[in-house]
Amino acid sequence: DASGREVWRWSTGRMFTQSVQNRLIDAGATVSYADRWDGPLGPGTYTAVAVLLSSSHPTEQRVEFSRE
Repeated sequence: DASGREVWRWSTGRMFTQSVQNRLIDAGATVSYADRWDGPLGPGTYTAVAVLLSSSHPTEQRVEFSRE
């Protein structure tokens, strides 16, 4: 939220197994993933953070959004 407090984490309450796979993505191509959160979200400004924990190309993307 606007104060920096985490209000939701996709992985909370999920179990994972290790799965290794290589995926080649052509230059200029994109890969998209979607999910939906139906939890309560009050008015305010939020930052969504996506993190890829790749050993060769780790990355993090952030996007701000507002809810009235």
